[in-house]
Amino acid sequence: MMKNVVLVLLYDDEGKFLLQLRDSDPTIAYPGHWGGFGGSLEEGETATVGARREILEELNYSTDYLSFLNSRQLPDCLVDVFSCKLTVPPSELTLMEGLDMGLFSIDQISTGVLYSKTMRQSYPVAAPLRTMCQEFIQSEIAISAD
Repeated sequence: MMKNVVLVLLYDDEGKFLLQLRDSDPTIAYPGHWGGFGGSLEEGETATVGARREILEELNYSTDYLSFLNSRQLPDCLVDVFSCKLTVPPSELTLMEGLDMGLFSIDQISTGVLYSKTMRQSYPVAAPLRTMCQEFIQSEIAISAD
């Protein structure tokens, strides 16, 4: 059975994305990679409710400002992708899951490797996340050009 998951692209006023360095647990998707915030939907949960729950669980961050972007089929799951503008600085968030978090520009993300200040080394960016961030930036550019 195909797993349903949500991913929230959190971004700040400068257009930088808040990413999470995922744990090295081999049982999770993209262990030891930079990824977004999100996870599996619970039984009977809508994607919007799941996205809110995930960022609350992972960052202790509550918001009503989620915008649905698209659904994406990956080999092992269907991902509902949301965007959310941060209304607080990252210093006011509490990382509850993962090894590190950081704000990164699309240019940094596009390199495919990001440095973790906490872990003091570089880690790869999950390829689907790179694509999703690039698509989000392109859609924002297209909207602002109209």
